[in-house]
Amino acid sequence: MTARNIEQAFPGRSLPLSRAKFAAPTLRLAGWFTAALAIGAAVLPRTLSFAVTGLFCLAIVDLTMSRMTLRSGVAAGAARLLSAGSLIYAGGVLFASVSVAGWLMPLGTLGVLLRLALACGKPAGGWNGPERQVLAGLMFAGVALDGAMTLANLAPLSAWAMYLGPAEALRFRLLALARVAAMTLPALALLHQQAVRRRVLAAPGTCWSGLGLHAGAVLMPSVLALAALLDAAWKYLLPVPALMIFLGACSATRLARRPGSRLEYSAWVLIAGSMGLGLLMGLYAFNGPLPAPDFLGAYGAAVRSFVRQAHGFAIVAGILLVFLARQRQTHFPGGHS
Repeated sequence: MTARNIEQAFPGRSLPLSRAKFAAPTLRLAGWFTAALAIGAAVLPRTLSFAVTGLFCLAIVDLTMSRMTLRSGVAAGAARLLSAGSLIYAGGVLFASVSVAGWLMPLGTLGVLLRLALACGKPAGGWNGPERQVLAGLMFAGVALDGAMTLANLAPLSAWAMYLGPAEALRFRLLALARVAAMTLPALALLHQQAVRRRVLAAPGTCWSGLGLHAGAVLMPSVLALAALLDAAWKYLLPVPALMIFLGACSATRLARRPGSRLEYSAWVLIAGSMGLGLLMGLYAFNGPLPAPDFLGAYGAAVRSFVRQAHGFAIVAGILLVFLARQRQTHFPGGHS
């Protein structure tokens, strides 16, 4: 076992989508899907674009939390509650043109929150451990924030909505990114941890990069929330967690480079590349410190909106592809692959 990785010791069951010859078509499909989402989100109204982003973040929460088993006998019912919550949220997004249907989104987030509360309260299996419980709690906070901001969109005259300001306001933009980071970055940290566990012998920097990714997953939404709710000067700390997350994604990319994992490796390349783009975008996002390039235009311009949405949806597509690639693996002791 000292010279082998765990995947060799526990051979997995290959599904057609995980074979090498299906990796390229799957990635092309994900690329076209990401581009279509980015274009659609760039031309859609801000409220609907916000809802579509939240729906895909909830899909990542669904996939991540489905790995969390419960000690009590309500595991099956709780899982159905999570699925029902996501479906209710999706119904609110699809029928957003109907005024009453918009309230399905906060109702859906409430169902997801109840499921997460059960899961965070009684974790088992691979979810044991303080660091994973912190990440689960962070996802809980992200879903709660999504519900709170959805309510602000539905009731623009409320005190909460007036405090956040319009969608173009700095406070709203910071908090919107905090909500996305809180729901997606814990999934990245857990996927990286599983990649490390499959390798018995890893480079010395792997543990440090994994620790940095965990720390970045906690610091990024925290700093964004502090900048949105307290003082915008907190935003100048964002390069620290952003760099941690980028290095962690690069480490996961290196770990995934092995025979039979072309799809997962390409997905991590997509995530790491989008994280690198995010580091460059951070130079002008949120009003500085540098001005935005002239070809991007103002915050609401179509080109800048497309670049912003492509950055976010590329990370989402990469995470979903990693989950797809992991389906070919068997269960490992202490958790799921």
